[in-house]
Amino acid sequence: MLKKIIFSSGSPGTHDLALMILRVFFGTFIFIGHGQFKLFGFSEMADKFFDPFGFGPHISLSLATAAEGVCSVLLIIGFLSRPSALLLACTMFVAIFFFHSADPFSVREMALLYFVAFIVLLITGPGKFSIDYLIGKSSNQDKKSVVSSGSEYE
Repeated sequence: MLKKIIFSSGSPGTHDLALMILRVFFGTFIFIGHGQFKLFGFSEMADKFFDPFGFGPHISLSLATAAEGVCSVLLIIGFLSRPSALLLACTMFVAIFFFHSADPFSVREMALLYFVAFIVLLITGPGKFSIDYLIGKSSNQDKKSVVSSGSEYE
């Protein structure tokens, strides 16, 4: 029994539960810690926001707000999870290597943790406890019914 607990890779259900916990935890914390302030304080931040690529502070803030304010919520509910994780990972990349580039590791550490979590979700997908899974499942069932009937026009 102890050997099974220690050396088991878990069941598919536990993997899906772990992915949901990862999505909800990191999505919630990026929204609470960063996204809500950008969404609800956009006008106060717009003129002085960090502009790493020369797009202008309004566009840079809009991109960060889309990621941290909108994609974080999409990630929490598991809808458009991979695109959301990609945008969030890109935002954290900018935070790590541009915004905090001169800062010590202890300052960049949180953005790095978010970055890794979003990369993991980008690679694995959201798991079964997500809207994406339900959409994919129904889409696959539609394809199976078309294939089994022989024609999509019957």
